Amino acid sequence: MSSESVAAEIRQTILPKCYEDLLGETDDPGGLPTYNELLQMLDLKWVCPNTAWRWLQLMGYKYDENRRCYYTDGHEREDVLIDCNNRSLVEYFKLERQAHRWVQLTEEKARELEETLSKPSLQKNVSYNYTTAADVQMREYHLDTHKTFGDFVSANNKQFGGDLSVRLRAGECPVLLVGQDESTFHQFIFSKKQCKGPNGKSFLMPKSEGEIYMASGFVAWALGLGLISRLTPAIHNEINESHRRNEPYVSMGDAELVN
Repeated sequence: MSSESVAAEIRQTILPKCYEDLLGETDDPGGLPTYNELLQMLDLKWVCPNTAWRWLQLMGYKYDENRRCYYTDGHEREDVLIDCNNRSLVEYFKLERQAHRWVQLTEEKARELEETLSKPSLQKNVSYNYTTAADVQMREYHLDTHKTFGDFVSANNKQFGGDLSVRLRAGECPVLLVGQDESTFHQFIFSKKQCKGPNGKSFLMPKSEGEIYMASGFVAWALGLGLISRLTPAIHNEINESHRRNEPYVSMGDAELVN
């Protein structure tokens, strides 16, 4: 981050967003000065790098050399674990009940599987038991309960990986859970050792790690990794070109929620 980039961000994003919020808070936007008039009144017509640098200093930032350090992600920190158990997991399991993660079996079929399945066997007392309107006793299992349960998913929902839960409340929409992650690959990554000839000759090692390639992918139970055939080369190029042109997202609200 530099004072030049901060100044550009203030001019191009922060100030226009502040003015947009101001317009949304008033009942009579026509009585307000225009965007340029307001900047002139506040002496913010030109936000130069020197001004941005003074603001950065007032907020406690400083320009310092890079030093070797290490980073601890904090995944196992006590407060993080408490929040994960008391909030994140609870909300996630609520969403799973709305996803295609379930399979329904008759009581007779479930008991048969308990007796016949092995490596692993079907765990008992982990199902939701209910009775249909036709007085048929049923069990509902999560698909992860056993690897064979995918064979019992109804034909219409095979494409989604599983059936919806019978406990899905009226008015609730099915949920598609999508995950995203990325990984970086360096052009020159070598181990600390290499083969050397009898006279001690070896390959010259590059002075840097070279170019960095970043791969980012989405994964969903219904779509697989990378959206499979849905992400065609044409769509892939369109996404990259949109990113290069710094075009706004189709839904800024959803993009900000994800980030």
